[in-house]
Amino acid sequence: MSKTPLYVLIAIASTLFLSAQIDQSQAPSVAYATVQVVKGRSLGIDREIEIVYADGQEEEIDLGESEEKSITLINQALNSVAAKGYQLKYVTQAGERFTVYTFEKKE
Repeated sequence: MSKTPLYVLIAIASTLFLSAQIDQSQAPSVAYATVQVVKGRSLGIDREIEIVYADGQEEEIDLGESEEKSITLINQALNSVAAKGYQLKYVTQAGERFTVYTFEKKE
């Protein structure tokens, strides 16, 4: 049996251990913002966009009834978050009516 796999395992474990020892103060701080889009009325929730920033600031935007206007408002909301230095990281969707966009900003 070759000892190469053992050496590879030791090298990987050492790298993980050393990277865990790096001073966390050197790591950049990360802030998140979420954009929640509800495209259909259900469970008493109106068609709306809710934006929540890392500092707790919130915005709500009514999507109205027009599908064309809704798409424009969603694009504007996503672009406004990106314009504040956030980058889109994750998109989570539950059916066709509910989508959450998670943005990240390194400070």
